[in-house]
Amino acid sequence: YPERWAVLERLTLAHASSTLAALAAFPEGNPATLDEVMQRSEIRPIYRRLVQRWLRALVQAGQLVESGDGYAPASGLSAVDRESSWREAERCLEDEPGMLTYLRRCGMLLSGVLTGKVDPLETLFPDGSFTLAEAIYEVGPEARYSNRIVAEAVGAFIEQRREKRSMRLLELGGGTGGTT
Repeated sequence: YPERWAVLERLTLAHASSTLAALAAFPEGNPATLDEVMQRSEIRPIYRRLVQRWLRALVQAGQLVESGDGYAPASGLSAVDRESSWREAERCLEDEPGMLTYLRRCGMLLSGVLTGKVDPLETLFPDGSFTLAEAIYEVGPEARYSNRIVAEAVGAFIEQRREKRSMRLLELGGGTGGTT
């Protein structure tokens, strides 16, 4: 897992850099505050914390320089070749084709989601299909592992209350209903 996290971090930075460049966050290499990046790029306010994390990570990676409350490209922020990062991700996630497909969709739709032109649900439910979500929530190794834990916990709960005729279960935070 540490290797996977490192690979995914490099992939994230590649997408962050490319997306900010494509959305003209730093026109002509000019510095910008977080607010200016958000405004210039037309990124929706809900993604402010994400963009702030990206900027900080790009500073740590040496792609941006921080000065006061502003950021500037270290040597011109531009779209980077993400293919080497994708090859690493494919190698690390070869046992999780659903997750790999999902990550690719997220990367392809990233600019549109950030600017509100694409519904974020399209990343997980392309054209309303549940196939990709099922591949992640049911087939992937993490899902199989955590689903067994949830099934055991619910089974134990029901067994303890077997004498009661009816019961209700409420799933809190059931955004996509994956656990349900």
